[in-house]
Amino acid sequence: MIWIIGGTRDSYQLLEVLVKEQEQLIVTVTTNYGKKLIKAKFEVPVLQKKLNKAAMLTLINKYKIREIIDLSHPFAAQVSQNAIAAAKKAGIIYLRYQRPKLDLANFAGENIIQVNSYQKAAEKARQFKKIFLTIGSHYLPLFAEQLKEQEQRLIARVLPDPVYLAEIIGLGISRKNIIAVQGPFSREFNRVMFQEYEADVVISKASGKIGGLQSKLEAAADLKLPVIVIQRPELPYPKLFNKLTELLAYHKQLKISRNYF
Repeated sequence: MIWIIGGTRDSYQLLEVLVKEQEQLIVTVTTNYGKKLIKAKFEVPVLQKKLNKAAMLTLINKYKIREIIDLSHPFAAQVSQNAIAAAKKAGIIYLRYQRPKLDLANFAGENIIQVNSYQKAAEKARQFKKIFLTIGSHYLPLFAEQLKEQEQRLIARVLPDPVYLAEIIGLGISRKNIIAVQGPFSREFNRVMFQEYEADVVISKASGKIGGLQSKLEAAADLKLPVIVIQRPELPYPKLFNKLTELLAYHKQLKISRNYF
């Protein structure tokens, strides 16, 4: 059986191919929202659970996993680290797909501030008045703690999940500055939002084109807004692919050479 660590748009594309090929699959996600999206499109077993290394090993043994394909978010470093360690311990295959990076050199001349952590991003943001955050909800407490008068200064665009929204309201961020909507968005949509909320700076993760970074940079450039870009963590993946076609080709080679599935 193949274990897909999902939850990203990339994982849906891979599932379309593997389901058509009638592969035996199990998918794990960390949110109920991600589970609903997959169940609505595919007839595959989906587990919603945050797994540490021990829990991953239990899953591998229970479902007789022979191959892990990790399509977790580029910033979910702990998930990938645990999966790599579990695969090594169990003696099974681990393949990692990571969406291609967006070459920021193509935006030379634009006001892009690159940082390597959320903490550094919060420190850089202090010099700006109104801060438009497009980083999800997990690290919003850090920004609320680091920035004074956060109720009026922070604008948070997050997924429309009641759990996340309750947590964000609890941080003291003004309700009028909470935008609950599913992305990614077009250049035009971003530009209107940045303008309507009178943003002085935009903060984004380096989530690649598919994650919406390009349209954010283009919209910010239209308005001459600086963008603080948090670089993705770098891990020593045993086998890394930046194209799904190449990952699938390698997977097929494994099937033939190992005569399994």
